[in-house]
Amino acid sequence: MADIQIPITANGTTTLATAGKFCDRNIAVAVNVPSLAEELAAQKAEKNSILSRSVIEIYNDEITTLGEYALYANRSMTKAVFPNVTVAYYYSLGACSALKHVEFHRQVTLHNSIFQYSQSIEKLVLRSQTRCSLGSATALANSSFANGTGYIYVPDDLVDLYKVSNNWVTYASQIKPLSELEE
Repeated sequence: MADIQIPITANGTTTLATAGKFCDRNIAVAVNVPSLAEELAAQKAEKNSILSRSVIEIYNDEITTLGEYALYANRSMTKAVFPNVTVAYYYSLGACSALKHVEFHRQVTLHNSIFQYSQSIEKLVLRSQTRCSLGSATALANSSFANGTGYIYVPDDLVDLYKVSNNWVTYASQIKPLSELEE
């Protein structure tokens, strides 16, 4: 059987000419050609799906912002280190079921629900010599920190400041000096 090539330039309906012994008339065929935006969205979804399945550890000094849902639901990642991130938005590290260690080196703003449903995190390491911002007292809700099983490590000389600062005070009993961090 010879291949039949049909020129398709837009969404709509086209007609196949009679082909083969069982076709005695033209056949109308609905054609859906994805737009460039749809095609790019599909490729991005596939890439994100691959990332969610395969990234185990991430250390990236080029990322400065973690957008909403950036690494959401990554079930393989165990460690994430971000030397230059200054903002982490909603759910950016949420539902990461294997994530144990998260580290930020710069002064970072952690928005609400950043670790939503990430129950396995044991260590949040904040290395900045300036206190980082926490979006609200419930920013770490539905995470290991809210359950009392995760610890927040900060520079030794900032421990007391964190323990009394807005929003961080909620997690005061879990704030520890970097000198106690075991890697």
